[in-house]
Amino acid sequence: MKEMMVMRFIFPLMALLLPLASYAQTLNVKAELDSTSIKIGEQTSIRISAFFSQGTEKQISWPKITDTITSKIEVVSKSKIDTLIVASGQKVYTQQIVITSFDSGYHPVPPFSFSVKGDSGDISETEAMLLEVMTVPVDTTQAIRDIKGPVEAPFTLREAIPYIIGGLIVVAIILIIVYLIRRSRRRISKVEEPVIIKSPDETALEQIMLLEQEKLWQAGKTKEFYIRLSDILRIYSEQRYRIPAMEQTSDELLRSLRSMVGDEQRIKLRQILLLSDLVKFAKELPIGTENEISLQNARDFIHETRPATVNKEEKV
Repeated sequence: MKEMMVMRFIFPLMALLLPLASYAQTLNVKAELDSTSIKIGEQTSIRISAFFSQGTEKQISWPKITDTITSKIEVVSKSKIDTLIVASGQKVYTQQIVITSFDSGYHPVPPFSFSVKGDSGDISETEAMLLEVMTVPVDTTQAIRDIKGPVEAPFTLREAIPYIIGGLIVVAIILIIVYLIRRSRRRISKVEEPVIIKSPDETALEQIMLLEQEKLWQAGKTKEFYIRLSDILRIYSEQRYRIPAMEQTSDELLRSLRSMVGDEQRIKLRQILLLSDLVKFAKELPIGTENEISLQNARDFIHETRPATVNKEEKV
């Protein structure tokens, strides 16, 4: 008799709980890695999807994807959320996330959380995954070689036309300005003060001093610091030796200067250019001492290569 009373109590309770359990399983979510193992700098994709297992369709609150998945995994790009209707008539929502990593090791990919809008208690999560990032094997039996510079694409005539037209316009403007200046000078009777034109080495040293005062790398702007420092030296080399330094790669510039500067000066310039390339293209982060050495090498290169007729000042 007691058993009958218990059963009468349990059956209604189960009838109340079953719809709740069924609703909790309504939203199905999944995340898949295209490849669980990549090399440093390579890319792979995460495909996340969500759908309702029952006929009732509700609005899904999608997880927010930022520029990073974790501190070790960066997001390269992400697609829009696509809708796919399968044979059963259900709607499956998917999104493709392209990721990469520049730190070797095993990095966990945390679960992605989904929820049904209007019901904060119904949250579904994908399974956590593991991404292996491998280093590039180095053959220690081979000799160390210089970093190969960027490969330049061929320059076509069609690409050159805008520059030619722009150059002609600039020349025409310069000629007009020169004509107007000369005409105005004829009308001015008083003697104007001469314009002081600084030499390339004076200009470069002043720019290095200003760059040091800005303290860019101390503020975390290491890439901007090396771009500025490299450009100062390239402009100085272009004006000093009449070579297209701004258009050349690091290796091409060093080869152009081979017969113009000594080995010691080329070594100092090489240290700055190669470290600048590593910072810009390989996301290298030099320590503070290396940045100080780069500044000093830049000053030394200019002091030691300035024309012999210049009255040399004491190095800063």
